[in-house]
Formats: sequence, structure tokens, C-alpha cells
Amino acid sequence: MSFLLDRRQCYVCLELREHKDLVPCPRDEPHFVCLPCLTSMVKAHADLSPDLLARCLKTEGHLNCPFSSPGKDKCGAIFPIGVIAASVPGEAFQEYLNVFRRLTELHVTSDLAKKYHSELTDLLKMSEKERLICMSVRHVTDELLNLSCPRCKQVFVDFDGCFALSFSRCGCSFCAWCVQDCGGDAHQHVVNCPENGSAGKRLWGDVSMFAHHHTTRRKYAVTNYLKQLRVKDVEIADAVLTKCTPALKYLQIDIQLDRLN
Repeated sequence: MSFLLDRRQCYVCLELREHKDLVPCPRDEPHFVCLPCLTSMVKAHADLSPDLLARCLKTEGHLNCPFSSPGKDKCGAIFPIGVIAASVPGEAFQEYLNVFRRLTELHVTSDLAKKYHSELTDLLKMSEKERLICMSVRHVTDELLNLSCPRCKQVFVDFDGCFALSFSRCGCSFCAWCVQDCGGDAHQHVVNCPENGSAGKRLWGDVSMFAHHHTTRRKYAVTNYLKQLRVKDVEIADAVLTKCTPALKYLQIDIQLDRLN
């Protein structure tokens, strides 16, 4: 039964799939959707009937993880647009982009229109490969390299030594080691966090410890993402790495092409 260790169940169709055929939602303990089901979800999401349009307005056009379980709220995590670009066929991704274009045309809000108009104009002029490279680069720089609140996604850069962080903006308390949402108090989680690399799993640490941990964490995340891209298209993955190299070097992250095989 060892072959099952490399498989996970798709939440939508409930079939066991290999990891390369699954897309995780961006949670610390992700829910998995297989590539065919994600493609179907994207196409259904792009059906802007009145009922579905109302749903899209609430998420500003983004696609949410559909996971739910009895007695608990739905997951609702947003699939990054770069992940969708890298995971579904070009035709389906074009339909997904049309959702944002339609919302912009309706002038849902002036802020939303300004946010997406220029971006969508550029994306729709690109070839499928150019679009995939662009969105994948954005996923790396915005999602994988930035440190952000797990709840409101506000980027943070300050660290005062305590690994139990909190955001007044959204009321989220989270762990500075694994960036997990801990509700209203992260202190107990921090001293038990599997990623806590301090001697004795202390609550406090210095900036160098924080920086070293997240340099390692970012490198691992970006390397895994590029490996997944290379399964689909080596040329695209290599182009993404090339475009991300300045940002990686700034963060003192070294990723070599020959190590992605």
C-alpha cells in the first residue's frame, strides 16, 4: 500500500489522485482539488448568471475553496490567480479572466474598476504562455515571498522579537514561525509549533532567527512551486525563475535550475 502515500483525495470528486494532479488551497492544512475538478469549478465560476454574479461580487471575482464539513464554516480560502493560471487549460483561464473583465465593465466599484482594468487589458493581449509566466511570477512574488497575515492578507515586515503576532486590523493572532491563524491568542501555539526552531521552543527570538527561518521557508515554497510548473512546461518554469531572480537575490535565496529536476 506504499503507493497510496503519494496520493490524496480530491474534495470534489473524492477520487485518489497523485500530488502532481492536485491543487491545494492556500491553507496551512490545505484541501485538495484535482485538476479536472478545478477546471470545472473555474468554468462554472465564469457563468455570470444573476445568481452567480452576486456571488462573484462578494469575492471580487476570485475563486474560493469549496471545502465544508458538518458543523463547521466553509473553508473559503481564495485560490491565487497564478495557481489557477498554472493549473487549468488556457481556454478555461480565459473564461476566468472574463469574470474580472465583466465586473470591471459593470463598474462594481470605482476601486475595483481601477484595480483590474489596466491589468486585464495587458493580460488579454498576451499569448497563453506569456500570461502563464506573468501570473506565475506574480504568485511567487506576491504569495510565496511576501509575509502576510493569514486572515486579511496584509503584508507585514516588522518583527519585535515575539513570535506570537497580532493584527489590530482584523483581530487575527498568528504564529510568526508557521504563519498559522491562531484565533485570538497565538502564545500557546508558538511554544508548541513544530516549526519553532529556538532552543526550548521559546516564545521570543531575535530578528536573525526570524529572517533565517523565513528565508529557508520561502526557498522551500518557491522550489516546490517551480518543480510543479516544470512538470507542465520546463520552458515556462525556467522563465519564471529568471524573472523572479532579482527578488530572490534581494531575499538572499539561491535557487539553481539544475536542482529543480
